[in-house]
Amino acid sequence: MAAAELIALREQIPKENEKQTQSDQGYDTKDRSLANTMRALRKCMRNLNKYADLSSDLLTQLSGALVQKYDNRTDKKARYRPKNPDKKKLGEPAVRKLNREEREKLKNLTEEIAA
Repeated sequence: MAAAELIALREQIPKENEKQTQSDQGYDTKDRSLANTMRALRKCMRNLNKYADLSSDLLTQLSGALVQKYDNRTDKKARYRPKNPDKKKLGEPAVRKLNREEREKLKNLTEEIAA
């Protein structure tokens, strides 16, 4: 992967004669995409027995193996969601003391679990 990244880097850095035409575009090494580099290599390896045209050869694909640039100019806003009228409030829990039968059942359960 490191060798593939070095080859992709060599192809992505503008050449001396291209620097004049692409002077407004600065190259940033953070724009390289390892995933797109690996896709280009896999595509080349799948098509070893075919002749590649100039637009789909390995070096052209490696030079274009960059991350996608998104132009988000606005902030994302949360969606409006009305409150669900079906949800009922539970309220406070009703706490009471155990009666004699419930205490006996609880005692028998704890004895069974311990045994």
